[in-house]
Amino acid sequence: MKIKNFESLAVSPERRKILEIVEEGFRAIDTHAVAQRSVQRFGKKIVVGGEEIALQGETRVFLVSIGKCGLEAAQEIEKTIGDLIYKGVVIDVHEGSLNHPSIDFFTGDHPFPSDRNVRGTKAIIDMLSETTENDVVITVISGGGSSLLCQPENMTCLEEREIVECLFRAGAPI
Repeated sequence: MKIKNFESLAVSPERRKILEIVEEGFRAIDTHAVAQRSVQRFGKKIVVGGEEIALQGETRVFLVSIGKCGLEAAQEIEKTIGDLIYKGVVIDVHEGSLNHPSIDFFTGDHPFPSDRNVRGTKAIIDMLSETTENDVVITVISGGGSSLLCQPENMTCLEEREIVECLFRAGAPI
């Protein structure tokens, strides 16, 4: 249960029902549960988002996971299909690591772009340049992905940050 003080808050049947609805919402967006439902394995077959993919011959599996849930999602996918993953890159705002020796992890910054984000993005671009039409790329993008996946053209991250800060001061939402 995500709501730690559920019982003390559920002082009436109506409040209990509302708290149950909120709990169900939390369950629906739980990164581990969503990753488990979204990526499954049946021998040399994987199911991604309901689509069955038979891995055969030269097929390689690449993993890209970006966002504030990027690490958690990648860790869950690694548990499910880790030995099938050829290479991967993960960019998240949290510190962490993965067990797979061929999945590179980058800690980035949010909500502002940074050189760390650019390095992670470059690693994704470099990795994906190795793919062929026979390969499978599993991609997870969660909140923060637009800042973490960053490759500014004709400007620096500092200049891009100034633009975003200006937008925030003017009332633009993230």
